[in-house]
Amino acid sequence: MKEEIKQFWKEHRGKIVWCTIFLILAILILTINFWRTLLIVVMVSIGYFIASRETRLKLLTLLDRMLPKIFRR
Repeated sequence: MKEEIKQFWKEHRGKIVWCTIFLILAILILTINFWRTLLIVVMVSIGYFIASRETRLKLLTLLDRMLPKIFRR
């Protein structure tokens, strides 16, 4: 049984993930309004963008160049 579930997940992982994402999105749109849902999606996307390692390193480098030496460690 466990192997069958693993095999099913391996074959259909993308479909399962995307269906789950759009199901959650549809529920949010129906319950809290399109614009609030859009705001949540945008905020989560920005958070993911900032949290990714490469982006964080680029952001720190940019801030290091922009901020005066007083704020540096």
